[in-house]
Amino acid sequence: MKKILLLFTLVLPTVFSQAQVNSPTALKARQDGTSNQAIVEWAAPTGPAVTGYKVFYKVKGATRQDTLKTNTPNVLLKPLTLDTAYVVKVKAFRAVTLPAVDTTYSTNTDSVIVRLSRPLVKPEVQIETSFTTDTSITFHLVDNTNVYETGHEIRIEGGGQIFTLTTGPINGEEIITYRLLKPKTYYQVTARAIRQVTGETFPPGAYSDPKGETTKVAAPPAATAFKIDADCPYGVAFSWNYANRQEDIVYVDVEASFDGWNFQTIGSIPANQKNFYFSGAEPGVNYYYRVVTMNSTGTTRSGPFQIFTRNYVAPNPPKNLRSLKDNLNKYSTWLTAAWDHGDQDMACKTNIVTNTELRISINNGPWMVKDNFPNYIQQYRIDNLQPGDAVQISVRSYSDKGLMSDWVTTTDTTYGPPKTPNDFRAIEGSDNFGNKVMFLSWSNVENEGQYFIERSKDHGSTYQAFAFVKQDVTKLTDTHIEEGVSYFYRVKATNWVGESGYISRGPFSAQYSSAPNSPYGLVAKRNGNGVDLTWIDDTVKEEKYYVERSADGGQNYVVINELGRNTTKSRDEGISAGKTYHYRVRAWNSAFQSSPYSKPVSIDIPAATSGFVFDATVYPNPVSESLNIKAEGIKGGNIYQLRIFDSNNHLVLDKEIRFNDENIAIMSIRNLVPGAYNLTLSDGKDKVAKKIIKL
Repeated sequence: MKKILLLFTLVLPTVFSQAQVNSPTALKARQDGTSNQAIVEWAAPTGPAVTGYKVFYKVKGATRQDTLKTNTPNVLLKPLTLDTAYVVKVKAFRAVTLPAVDTTYSTNTDSVIVRLSRPLVKPEVQIETSFTTDTSITFHLVDNTNVYETGHEIRIEGGGQIFTLTTGPINGEEIITYRLLKPKTYYQVTARAIRQVTGETFPPGAYSDPKGETTKVAAPPAATAFKIDADCPYGVAFSWNYANRQEDIVYVDVEASFDGWNFQTIGSIPANQKNFYFSGAEPGVNYYYRVVTMNSTGTTRSGPFQIFTRNYVAPNPPKNLRSLKDNLNKYSTWLTAAWDHGDQDMACKTNIVTNTELRISINNGPWMVKDNFPNYIQQYRIDNLQPGDAVQISVRSYSDKGLMSDWVTTTDTTYGPPKTPNDFRAIEGSDNFGNKVMFLSWSNVENEGQYFIERSKDHGSTYQAFAFVKQDVTKLTDTHIEEGVSYFYRVKATNWVGESGYISRGPFSAQYSSAPNSPYGLVAKRNGNGVDLTWIDDTVKEEKYYVERSADGGQNYVVINELGRNTTKSRDEGISAGKTYHYRVRAWNSAFQSSPYSKPVSIDIPAATSGFVFDATVYPNPVSESLNIKAEGIKGGNIYQLRIFDSNNHLVLDKEIRFNDENIAIMSIRNLVPGAYNLTLSDGKDKVAKKIIKL
């Protein structure tokens, strides 16, 4: 057992002494602030743990080397000499025996150099206020104590901007101007000394005390966006705007020029005003204007802006010249003219109407100036005229500058008899039922109250009033046209003063288009010693009517009467008592001959008890005072008995009467009370009965 332990003890140191130790890594060294000490740091080696580290350092270029042991991966070297460079390297070791003995070392790290510099003195900054502009600051950098510095770092901060710049070494002081700054902005300037040596790092010096300065305001903005507010002969007005920074403006001048090159100041205005009125502009002249803005930094001129000053011009002619009673309710001896002023330039008053001149010409006679009216009068009554006078009325306007407009003219007439219509036409046509009509038309005339239309069927020998229409109506349709008839028409215009002449046209004929319609409603009635026939005219195409009679029961007819158009009755006095007669009627025209016959009628003639038969007609009925009795079929000179009975059949009047040469007797019934009565008239053989109403 002892032999084995001894063997282990002998073998163990050998094993440990042969274990490899790795070198530290990431070695770095720096001066501790501005002291005479250096901080050295590294990273522990990988692999087996180490016991400690050995630091080697010496002045750069020297042969003598100092060492220091530590068991941490850093060390503080002190005291060292300022303004001196030191070379530093480190190796790791492992102790094999106790107490620890460094028996195994790693290789050295690469060397690092650390320079211990004396502290750099902070420089001084002095602002040169007199050189400050809107975009730059000028300052003195003063430093004559830093013998080791290699330059300076300058910091300018303000308005959200930070600028850093470096300089080389200075000899006591240096003037520096920095631009690209914002106007009206406060900036602080600081500087510190720096020392830079290739391969070495030195801490910068402390910053100087900050010095502040505010950049000046920029040159004022230029006026833009010019707008003409007035370009009147007596003055112009214009306005403008600024894109920005109006607050930077202190003074504003306005200048004017005739040629756009040579400007003269025409006014000064407050900085916050953006419009200008110039009363010195001459009418009809083009001017150039510009706005000059100023502040403590400088002066800015806008581009030129042109305004043509408007000139005074002639007023516009009057408008809406009219006669107040034009074609309506006019007068026969006077007219009233009225007018409106033409459009006026109320903004610049270049053509304001001050008065109006009026002249007239009557019936194309010479012009007569009636008056010159102030502008508030816009109508005039023209008196002492005659009915139907044609009056030309002219007016023109004058301005306050003595300029005049053109004449404006209208024509009107006093109320007189209207002129004769013309262009009278008649055109044949048909209505919706195929009936012939005549379309009449004529030209309209002035001052008419109505038109009268007359028609003639006898080739213009006599005319009958046919129709009348009110004013402005110039068409009429004649619907009562008979075929085969030649018509003449004439038209005249009238009013309360008088009437025009006639315009006549004709003949106008509606040709027969077919045979006439058959008459209908034929009635035969015994009347005294004859038979009265009536029928209804149902055609406008007849030229004649033929009345025929049969005495043999309708077997044979003979024409007993030939009548003209539009006839609706006939009388047959060639009858004999105790017979029966048949009658029929037909219409006829020359183009298409006869219509069909009417429906025949018959009448029985009783045997006569005396030599004659009579009848009577009473009128008016109803009657108030006097009753007329017209008898037919009586013998002149005979006496007749008249009796009147009331509604109770009481006789209230009984009187003999005689008829005059016209077979009329007049009877007073004034004393009868109102009511219904029966009247009888008798010759002693025959009797006629009538019913009357007393009012």
